Amino acid sequence: MIKSINIWSLPGGLANELDPVEGMRMAKEAGFDGIELCIGDKGAFTNKTKQAECEAWRKAAKEIGIEIVSVATGYYWGAPLTSEKAAVRKKAFDFTAAMIERAGWLKAGAVLVVPALVRAGFLPDSPEIPYDFAYKTSQGQLKKLAKVAEKNRVAIGIENVWNGFLYSPLEMARFVDEIKSRWVGVYFDVGNPVVFGVPHDWIRILGKRIKRVHLKEYKRFLEEEVGGQKVTFQHTFPKNFEVPFGQGDVNWPAVKKALKQAKYDGPVTVEILNFNNDPKIVSEASKQVDKVLF
Repeated sequence: MIKSINIWSLPGGLANELDPVEGMRMAKEAGFDGIELCIGDKGAFTNKTKQAECEAWRKAAKEIGIEIVSVATGYYWGAPLTSEKAAVRKKAFDFTAAMIERAGWLKAGAVLVVPALVRAGFLPDSPEIPYDFAYKTSQGQLKKLAKVAEKNRVAIGIENVWNGFLYSPLEMARFVDEIKSRWVGVYFDVGNPVVFGVPHDWIRILGKRIKRVHLKEYKRFLEEEVGGQKVTFQHTFPKNFEVPFGQGDVNWPAVKKALKQAKYDGPVTVEILNFNNDPKIVSEASKQVDKVLF
């Protein structure tokens, strides 16, 4: 497996202000062999970034000795592929097609896609979309995008994320299989299902459908002192994710075993939302992941 890190985990990465080449250098210095770049509609890497620039980044990655393993985005929280508004759906589709094209130029191999948004529990103003509408619409969008993915030789990995959609590994497996394209699979996030399931169980069931893996820790119950008394917090975002690898509720030996049984040997990418632009997070995460997974 390739130990990788998402550029959001690096200082300046979350705001899309970090130059990708500088991010590659930082990741390599911290002991990572891969990096996941993130694309938005503004910033250092966007859906308008030219082919020549992507190819220059690819060349720089080779010189640095790091692999660009995938491209992710947070775009869908504002413009879902399954919006009830046709104009928003088209906007999301066009953005995804542009992301796939740029991932092809980067030779990244895969992109992360949030397949639908029924409701995001961590966003106060998140719209609510009928589940059956989201299911049918998402599959329709992805079937068309699969053709774009095939053309660019880039796999689409749909993420298991807090979007009110596909909260069972059995349903996710069925959803992917119904699309009937080898270019559409799963971008499995180890930390995301801890609140409602068992990560290694998901890996076992999804198996060969997994195209990429995100590494996050998660602790279901956090105890803090408030007004002189200890209070237990449950399922808060992002606090419950801000736990060092190996100190949360992920059963890492079981995850490692499940990945091996699934014959997954691709990138495993640390994804930490570095809101405070803390430079220590990068090297610390590298050491922690070595202990729990390598």
